Amino acid sequence: MIVSPSKLIISKQAKQVVRVISEMIMNNQTTTVHPLDSYDAYWQENYGSRPYIEKEVPYADYQPAYQTGHEGYDRYLGKSFDEAEDELKLDYEAILAQKTGTGLAWIKVIDAVRDAWDKAGAT
Repeated sequence: MIVSPSKLIISKQAKQVVRVISEMIMNNQTTTVHPLDSYDAYWQENYGSRPYIEKEVPYADYQPAYQTGHEGYDRYLGKSFDEAEDELKLDYEAILAQKTGTGLAWIKVIDAVRDAWDKAGAT
């Protein structure tokens, strides 16, 4: 299958990953790169300052919500958060099903998912 360059859509995250890898190659550096590493580090550092956070709840309980919003922005490219909300909820529940423990209810994390969605769209 041949895709013309004009029809190829590359997400902002993918462009950033390509830029970082290109810089590493030009500088003769090697490392293992995981696209969520820097994103996850941002939320670990900043989640406690968000108004929707329950202070007694650890970051690990919010991480699936941030992951859902971050990945969902690219997955549902072209849709608004409100248009993608039902799918995002299913994505969040699928991530929780793969993890041990029960996780937080959707109603408790929807603002975190939206926050990550908005940040993914701004980078």
